[in-house]
Amino acid sequence: GLFTSLNRSIEFAGRRKRDEKRVKQQIEYIRHTMKSRMEQEMVKFEQSKRVYRLLVKEARSLAEQQKFLRKHPPEFGVKTMMAHVSALEDVEQRIDQNQKRVHRMDLRFWVWDDKHWGLPF
Repeated sequence: GLFTSLNRSIEFAGRRKRDEKRVKQQIEYIRHTMKSRMEQEMVKFEQSKRVYRLLVKEARSLAEQQKFLRKHPPEFGVKTMMAHVSALEDVEQRIDQNQKRVHRMDLRFWVWDDKHWGLPF
């Protein structure tokens, strides 16, 4: 090589060119992988939002059912009273399950709440 030591020669189309090509391929692969992951995360996020909306809607419906059952007990009959109490217990159990699911989802979304954490962006 011109003006180089005997230990190193100048390569015009050898290993460095191959390394540069390999690095470009790796960068493209990483970009593709990140894009794919982001798309998957967005699909999961949209699904989670739909589930959360359904849970909130179900919570309102269950609260209305509970309110109705408490305001309108049966007027007479042991069997109707037992059925009424059983229906009320069922609604209250479903309310409890719904609240637990909403709470778990709240915690999942809370981690991403930028306003809560006071992030500047």
